[in-house]
Amino acid sequence: MIIYDDIPQAFYPICLSRPVSDLRCGILKLRQRLTALFKDDDAALWIEPRLEKLWQERLPDWPLNRPAKKGELLINSRIKPRAEVIQAIKALQP
Repeated sequence: MIIYDDIPQAFYPICLSRPVSDLRCGILKLRQRLTALFKDDDAALWIEPRLEKLWQERLPDWPLNRPAKKGELLINSRIKPRAEVIQAIKALQP
């Protein structure tokens, strides 16, 4: 699973120093919520290139801006899916 956001400019100025996936919505960051919902330990982030060096230091265990693998799920960090949508996504075949 790759977590991304295609319009981070919508969250400027707060997203000038962090990816949208690192914003908090309640107690969890958006990326934390998605990895918990989809139970994916192999998650990666696509972030703006200008933030990549900083976030490699902050999240050394997270792959950043790597190419998607065949059949890999791309999820916008801003989605808030319902339970039935999550089940439908998990049932998808590559």
